[in-house]
Amino acid sequence: MKKEIYRVKETKEIIPFPKLKAIIEISRTRMKKLSEIVELADFFFKKKLTYPAELLKWKEMTNKELKRNLEILFKELNKLSPEEFTEKRIKETLMPLTKKYGTGQLLWPLRVALSGKKASPGPFEIAEILGKNKTLERIQNALTKL
Repeated sequence: MKKEIYRVKETKEIIPFPKLKAIIEISRTRMKKLSEIVELADFFFKKKLTYPAELLKWKEMTNKELKRNLEILFKELNKLSPEEFTEKRIKETLMPLTKKYGTGQLLWPLRVALSGKKASPGPFEIAEILGKNKTLERIQNALTKL
């Protein structure tokens, strides 16, 4: 049986069918029509995201707090091996930190750094699909916006 894979035009990245299926699954609840998948999930297929730095901030967050939280996210997620980079392990790693830094203050910047959007699937699901390297790269790109 032939293994189905797809190549992304912009990044030339090869995406196996199970990953493509996961992207559709987590976007499905936000779709009214199938054609909306392009707008809702485009960030999975882009090399670099374009969004204003202000979007990374949760409510009245300062640049200093934002920078600190993005650095914490990078450090903690970097501790996970690529094999451990699952929605469950990412959640287990980050949720205890929300008690100290705040849920919105930690998870909002992560969601935006990974998707470039206000509304998207949850950051844990996105991170698992993107994988460790791409997730860390997007957090680093967010840090360069500050």
